[in-house]
Amino acid sequence: MYLCIVYLSRPTNTWPHKQLDTILTEFRQKNKKANVTGMLLYGNQQIFQVLEGAPEVVKSLLQKIADDDRHKDMEVIFDQLIEDRFFSDWSMAFLPLKQIDVLDLPGYSRILIEPIANVIADDNEVVDLMRMFKKIIQRDAHQHG
Repeated sequence: MYLCIVYLSRPTNTWPHKQLDTILTEFRQKNKKANVTGMLLYGNQQIFQVLEGAPEVVKSLLQKIADDDRHKDMEVIFDQLIEDRFFSDWSMAFLPLKQIDVLDLPGYSRILIEPIANVIADDNEVVDLMRMFKKIIQRDAHQHG
């Protein structure tokens, strides 16, 4: 069994493209070593991140992220044991929110546009959102691969 945690947060500062590339490279290397998979959505001054892996590893990583001064207003919206990973092929898939119009995501857009403190998402809604983003990432990888 794996632990899957999804959280929302806001960056304390805007992450320029070059800084984001550096952060993603670092995260991907560390995640690969720790056998952690997941995805990161960033845009509109909001972060949506999925972390999957051994429960003790994911919990430790989440605490490090919570203690990181690059984040604020962190809110865990999904915390479940799962049999199969959603993002098993990616140490950290990335999708900039500007590439998609969150208002066109039927039924799910409120998670990504409401203030974090107002988000109350049920588990099915978060799972559906993860599946949808996985399809978008796979489609983009196929088109650019």
